[in-house]
Amino acid sequence: MLPNLQLLEGAINNEKRATLPIAWLSAHLPDTTSHVHYRTKHELGEMPADLEGFEAFYFGRRDRLRKKLIDLLGSPVAAAAPTIAVK
Repeated sequence: MLPNLQLLEGAINNEKRATLPIAWLSAHLPDTTSHVHYRTKHELGEMPADLEGFEAFYFGRRDRLRKKLIDLLGSPVAAAAPTIAVK
């Protein structure tokens, strides 16, 4: 699903997959300024330290990505309910 994706190449992708997101980020960007910039750039928000907070992180990021896409592409077309032909 989109909120759980981040495009990374090769070995760095495997490293990231093998650890929790906040631990990976802290290891790769130890200084606070870079850490905050990266989280902001990728709409990561607050990152959980364990799996218990992952669901809230996931849905929060989904909402932030949705808003960013709407801001970039314009207002969304309202999702219409399926139309049933009446005879």
